[in-house]
Amino acid sequence: GYLYGLEEDIENPKYGVDNLINKYAGKLNGNEVDMTIVYNAFIRGRKAIVDKDYDSRDQYALIIKDELSKIITNKAVDYLEDGASIINNELLTREDAFHDLSEGYGFIISLQFTDYFSHSDVKSYIEKLDNDNGFWDISSTELQNIATDIKTKAKL
Repeated sequence: GYLYGLEEDIENPKYGVDNLINKYAGKLNGNEVDMTIVYNAFIRGRKAIVDKDYDSRDQYALIIKDELSKIITNKAVDYLEDGASIINNELLTREDAFHDLSEGYGFIISLQFTDYFSHSDVKSYIEKLDNDNGFWDISSTELQNIATDIKTKAKL
């Protein structure tokens, strides 16, 4: 339901059409996650449940989790890098970066539910974002460093 279910044509799902994970799947550049793999894994996993083929079900569940984890990690990086770019742009104010930083913050919290990051990893990132006066003081370099660490750990 967070990814599919609102499309008019269930055979050809569209991404970026709601405010759940589907929205962010639609905002990927296209080469991070193959959404066809995710869609097919949901269908095959559901069939495996009906057929009581629990080994196959578990394999498809892992595919789904891995692919959706890529959405989470890529969007965390994108929002942090966008926030850093806005902070560096002399034509914009720091407040202009707050939307991107808030979105990035939320995706960083979600990283602990992927296989790439632990709760302590996430806690460390959040402490860096919250340090001193939080978004008011964080530098673009610090944001880029967090984004780079996320990319390295997730092997993006």
